[in-house]
Amino acid sequence: MLFCSMLPGLLDVREQVRLALEHDSHPLRAYTLIGTAGSYPGTQALAKALGIKHPVVNGEGRSAPWVMSTDLVLTLSKPGGGIELLAVSIKPKLEGLAKRSLDLLRLEQEYWQARGVPWLLITREVFEKQVGLSLRRKVAWGLGPTALEAHRNFAAQLVRDLPFASETEIVHALSRHVGNADVAQRALWQAIWRGHLPIDLRRCWRPGPMKVISEVEFWNLNPVASRRSAWN
Repeated sequence: MLFCSMLPGLLDVREQVRLALEHDSHPLRAYTLIGTAGSYPGTQALAKALGIKHPVVNGEGRSAPWVMSTDLVLTLSKPGGGIELLAVSIKPKLEGLAKRSLDLLRLEQEYWQARGVPWLLITREVFEKQVGLSLRRKVAWGLGPTALEAHRNFAAQLVRDLPFASETEIVHALSRHVGNADVAQRALWQAIWRGHLPIDLRRCWRPGPMKVISEVEFWNLNPVASRRSAWN
C-alpha cells in the first residue's frame, strides 16, 4: 500500500498483524511501557459482546478459533512527542460485501478501538485513481536507495524556481547537478514522497509543469495521512 509509505513520522510498518484471541497487553508495549498498562479484550470476547459468531478453522474432525489479522499496522512518531499506532485494512471495495464480511470488519474495528488505536478501511473509493497510478509509476525512485539530503533539497528548490518546467526538464537539469538521471529521479521523487516537495499527484503524469500545492492539499491526497476511511 503505497500511501502508507508516504507518511510523516513513519517509524515502522508491520504486515498481517495477528489479533489476540484472548485478553492481551497493549500492542504499544513492544515500543514503550508508558501508557500501555492493563489488559485488552481479544477477538473472542469482542465477538461475543457484539453478537458475532467468531470465525473458526475446521480440520481433523474438530474446529478451533481462527486467528484474525489486520493488513498493516503503522508506528508513527507524534508531533508533540511519543509514538502512536495506526491500523489499516485494505479492500477493493466495501459495496457488495456479504454481511458476514461486514461483521468481521466490524469485529476488527472494535478490536483496535478497544486499544485506542485508529483503524482505517482503505478502498478505491477513498482516493483518486490518478494519484495511485502516479505513485505506482514512480515507486522505484520514491522507495529506492536514499538520495542525499542535499540532492533532495536541491530538487525541491529547483521545481519551485522553475514553475513552468516539465518533469523531463526538471530531471535533465537535476541530472547535470547530481551526475546522472537515476540519482536525479531518486532525489526528485524522494523529496515528493517525504512531503518536502508537495506537488499535485493528480496531474504529474501529464506533459507540462509540475504543479506545487500546499502541504495541506498534498497530504489530503493521501487517505492514510488524512485518516480518510471507507468505514464510518
